[in-house]
Amino acid sequence: MLIQSGFQRVNFSRVAFPKKAVIEYMNIIETIENRETALTVDELGTLLNSSPKTLYKAISAGRLPAYRIGGSIRLDPHDVAQWLRDRHTKN
Repeated sequence: MLIQSGFQRVNFSRVAFPKKAVIEYMNIIETIENRETALTVDELGTLLNSSPKTLYKAISAGRLPAYRIGGSIRLDPHDVAQWLRDRHTKN
């Protein structure tokens, strides 16, 4: 497939567009959902490549479901997986 872009022709049939972002997104959700134990904020931050501070803000604002056990915050993997699915944007 050839597409004229300004003055340059680009042949997209030779360009591989990996579905890596979609695959990684689904793998993250599946990885989280298949866990049998609760997640810590640090573990979720590592999986999502997000800072714990950002996650704590989402939890305190009520946007991310979490549980307080003693002085610790834990996240149910199934709730987190559903939370991610609800926020998935389809571009």
